[in-house]
Amino acid sequence: MNKRSIVKKWQLFFPVIFFAIFVNPLAHAAVSWSPEAASGGVKDVLVLHNPSTAKQEIVTCRTVRYGKGKKLEIWISDDIGKSWTKRSEVTPSKDDNKSADVGDCSFLDLGSGTILISYRKNRLYRDHSKPNTYSIRIAVSSDYGATWRHHSTVKQTTQIVAGGSCGLWSSFLFKRSDGVVQCYYDDEFTPWIADKLAGHQYLMKKDLNAAAWTDDVIVCKSHSPNGLSRDGMGTVVEVAKGRLVCLLESVQRVPTAGYHKGCIRQVTSVDGDRTWSWTASEPKIIAGSPSYNALAPWMIKTVAGNYVVVFMTDQHAPAPNASNPRILKCKINYMRGTQSDSNINWGSQSTVAGNGTLTDACFWPNVVQLDTNRIFVQYLQAKNKKFKSGFDSNNW
Repeated sequence: MNKRSIVKKWQLFFPVIFFAIFVNPLAHAAVSWSPEAASGGVKDVLVLHNPSTAKQEIVTCRTVRYGKGKKLEIWISDDIGKSWTKRSEVTPSKDDNKSADVGDCSFLDLGSGTILISYRKNRLYRDHSKPNTYSIRIAVSSDYGATWRHHSTVKQTTQIVAGGSCGLWSSFLFKRSDGVVQCYYDDEFTPWIADKLAGHQYLMKKDLNAAAWTDDVIVCKSHSPNGLSRDGMGTVVEVAKGRLVCLLESVQRVPTAGYHKGCIRQVTSVDGDRTWSWTASEPKIIAGSPSYNALAPWMIKTVAGNYVVVFMTDQHAPAPNASNPRILKCKINYMRGTQSDSNINWGSQSTVAGNGTLTDACFWPNVVQLDTNRIFVQYLQAKNKKFKSGFDSNNW
């Protein structure tokens, strides 16, 4: 599933948010949601405790126009999403060339005001005058996001298939309990180089070793050599020391009525991410089916040791949709999970926002825990080409 065109179109508008606070995520009372409010961005959200303001800050990122190109801005809220203020620009992301493609941010809080942010910085020449170039880059701030400088490049590639994509797209930063920093990212380059597969995408991972990114590992691809791999948008938790669970956006490996519907798969590693379970069997599907899409997961481990995932889906949409993001009629659902050995068992789906119609379509959610009782969800609401997020103040 490739959603880049719709992302780039909608990231240029000012966001609106509907923020969700869930109290006691394991309780099973009905969840209610707050009214809409304005938000700073989309995709990842970070919670900081800034000693200079003595306040809890919610930090997010948005892609905005910069000359003919694009750049990333950091926006913060210190009143739980009621108002937002621009804090800074991720200066290394600025690119005023009309071919610029910048976005898909992921934060990692290293403590004491140091923050990493990963993002894609691509050059897409739609007139085919030059080969496209792709990269996943890291910027770092040492002052709670007030200023940024280039840190490193995770991977960089150049288009080698005429008219085809060898792209690097979404990324996700994660820190294991032993201190190892990792970057998970979408990779269309490796399938072509390693397996001569055009149109495929693997979820890859690298570890940060000093200022260099090493240990390239395939986190997920089709177990069957005949299956389609469109695996990416990974989100990771550590269920126990050295035992990782990754949820990712994938597709049905074989088509139904000509379409590979999007789904969410779960893969595991029991050796600190050196090997992943796709090598032994096809990763299980936790959401999605041949008849509807489930896409763009974002997962957290709560302070109580439980799990929450949010994602977009067109399940129960009024009319069947082709697996094309331009016409998806998605809503935002969530599931609660509990640990079982090295796996997570997921409960039933419930809706955060949207009703599955084109006028109330919602996309690309994320979730973060504010404190022991409250969780914050943010997503893009398409009707006004703005962002939304949500709150609730009831027990689950």
